[in-house]
Amino acid sequence: RRSPYYHEARALYIRTGLKLGQNMSKTLEDFIRTYPDYPGILDFKLALAEADWKNGKQDKALEIVQDLAYLYPWSPISQKAEQWLKDKGQTNRPRSFDEDFARVDALRRARFWDAAESAALEALPKYPESYQLMVQHARIAYERSHHEEAAHRFEKILEKLNGETKDKLR
Repeated sequence: RRSPYYHEARALYIRTGLKLGQNMSKTLEDFIRTYPDYPGILDFKLALAEADWKNGKQDKALEIVQDLAYLYPWSPISQKAEQWLKDKGQTNRPRSFDEDFARVDALRRARFWDAAESAALEALPKYPESYQLMVQHARIAYERSHHEEAAHRFEKILEKLNGETKDKLR
């Protein structure tokens, strides 16, 4: 069960079942839960959302697709998810701070600098007092090797902070 061949066999089984039009929702849920790092997991999540939509679980399906469209903008699955939402007459829901922060962080870690910068610039006006988001914004510049800009951003953060917290950030 730990063999990569076993994982691929299960993935092939799911893909074949989906092509044949079988209801694979339980199998998809199990696979997604068991192998969250599988390379094609985003495609399986979209397939699960489609199956849930057909089975009357519209709220669950809508949440999955909205997350795919929002959290993975670098992936082609994001465009498919946005088209799915458009076809169903739905839109993306408002996001919490944690979701906005997770998006900026994921984009930064994936080294999609322009998208990370855009996501940070979208989130900063919504949360002007969030030091974590400001630090992420500065880290994006630093990791892009824009060191002067990063230093400027960190200095702006230090100006807003006081005493003990300022020393920790420094």
